Amino acid sequence: MRAAPIWFLNAVLALAVLVLFRWPVTVPQIDPRGAEAGPQAEIMPAPVPGSEHYAVITDRPLFNPDRRPPPPPAAPTPEPEPSATEPKTAVPEPPPPPPPEPPVGRLHGVIGGSGAWLVIFQQDGDTVRRLKEGEELDGWRIVEIQPHAVVFARGDHLHTVPLRPEP
Repeated sequence: MRAAPIWFLNAVLALAVLVLFRWPVTVPQIDPRGAEAGPQAEIMPAPVPGSEHYAVITDRPLFNPDRRPPPPPAAPTPEPEPSATEPKTAVPEPPPPPPPEPPVGRLHGVIGGSGAWLVIFQQDGDTVRRLKEGEELDGWRIVEIQPHAVVFARGDHLHTVPLRPEP
C-alpha cells in the first residue's frame, strides 16, 4: 500500500521538472534610458561636482591619525653672506688615499699550538710560504694567527684572510 503514494510523488516530480525545462521563458527588455526616452536619446554622464565638495577631504585627511593636514614645508633658509674676515672660497681637503692592496693568495693551513703558530700561505700559483706572527708578506705584517684565520696589518689597516677548505 505504501508503494502507490511514492509512485504518485515521483510522477508529479517528473512532470514538474518537464514543465520547468520545456516551458518557454520570456525576459522583459528594459530600456535603460527610461520610458520617455526615444530612439534618438543619448546617455549623458553625470555632472562632476566642483572642488568645493571635496574640501573636507583636504581639510581632514583620512589617513593622518590626528585628521589634520600636514604643515606647509619650511621656507629654505638663505645662506649667510661671507664676511670680510672669512675667505670667500674654501679649498676642499683632498680625499684620503685608498687603502693598500691586501696580500694576494690563499691561506692553506694554520699549524701550531700553545703560543707557537705557523701559517701556510700560497702566492702566485706554486709559491708557498710558511710564516710566523710578526713576519711580513708584501708589506703586510702578521699581527694575529687564529685557528681558522690570519690577520694582516699595514699602518692602520687590518685584513683578515680566512682558512678555506679545499674545493
